[in-house]
Amino acid sequence: MNFEFTDEQKALKAKVRDMVDKHVLPRAAKIDSTSEIPWDVMKIMADMGLFKFLIPEEYGGSGKGDLRALELSIIREELSRGSCQVDAIYALNGLGSYSITHSGTEDQKKKYLPPIAKGDMLACMSLSEKNAGSDAAALSTTAVLDGNEWVLNGEKIFASNSKVAGVIVIFATVDKSKGAHGITAFIMDPTISKYEVRPFQVLSPHDIGEIILKDTRIPKENVLGEVGHGFRVAMKTLDVLRTSVGAAAVGLAQYALDITIERVKSRIQFGKPLAEQQITQDRLADMATEINAGRLMTLYAAWLKDSGTRKSVTLESSMAKWWCTEMAQRVVDKCLQMWGGYGVMMDYPMQRLYRAVRAPRLYEGTTEIQKVIVARELLKLYPDPVKA
Repeated sequence: MNFEFTDEQKALKAKVRDMVDKHVLPRAAKIDSTSEIPWDVMKIMADMGLFKFLIPEEYGGSGKGDLRALELSIIREELSRGSCQVDAIYALNGLGSYSITHSGTEDQKKKYLPPIAKGDMLACMSLSEKNAGSDAAALSTTAVLDGNEWVLNGEKIFASNSKVAGVIVIFATVDKSKGAHGITAFIMDPTISKYEVRPFQVLSPHDIGEIILKDTRIPKENVLGEVGHGFRVAMKTLDVLRTSVGAAAVGLAQYALDITIERVKSRIQFGKPLAEQQITQDRLADMATEINAGRLMTLYAAWLKDSGTRKSVTLESSMAKWWCTEMAQRVVDKCLQMWGGYGVMMDYPMQRLYRAVRAPRLYEGTTEIQKVIVARELLKLYPDPVKA
């Protein structure tokens, strides 16, 4: 087994890190204090070809027939070092576009994927509702066929990129009595369909809000996949993107550790630097080990997906997502503790990281849901009773 990145992957990692160091970190506090999109940074990322990694080659991207999970993980780890909002915008572009990549018709792919690859269009995926979060199959938004159009009514929530998206993959039920089997995915185009976006503020600001659907009409040809197969569309998308959530958590934790090491080496307490205190060294060792373990877990899940070694990466993807996001919370909390009172001052970076690290344990499936998935997938590996 080769643990080395290819030369191309090493170059990608170095290129993204350099961009983050020059154009994101110096402005990170400002970028992460508002939900406004930093369009100049998006332009730089587009010029670098970063959005192409979300899209297959035949539609203007860099992926060899599919989204490359390993490259996505490399990019997200580096982006999250600089700004959680920049990382979130990029990741949501992946969520919205990947649903079209794996389930769209040829016409749908040709229309929406090339502008996403160029960075000319941002995408959104809207699944959650007020009473359908972890219980994603309990959607109440309805879709009724009326001639050549589907008419949607309901309210979606936690829709990131919703205010600026040029395409939204949205989910509704065509038959509530069928549960998950009634859910259908639709491509909602703001140039065709009318809907309302109500932005709201969250702990770590980014473009997020509710989508209000009142007799919203979507062309019949904009069904994504088959009618009644929307839940499969959503789960297939999340299976791949969840791994990259783990990568983003690793990047955030790594940055917290990096700046904390600089801090404890220079801060004098009890006559010597904090870095020379045994309790500090104990914490540093714990955090570095946990981060490295999370990175390996994430890269393994990404490699499994890209190599095609396993038909399903649900087990490894969920493991990486829940473990890395929980790990990042522990790391950031320990780092803030070592900053003392400066850790909660708004003029210092730790408070920004502390606010940013909380949400990943919730979105794309909470820690509790990931554990349910891991246990379910694990039990499938033992179809027969284990003999004592």
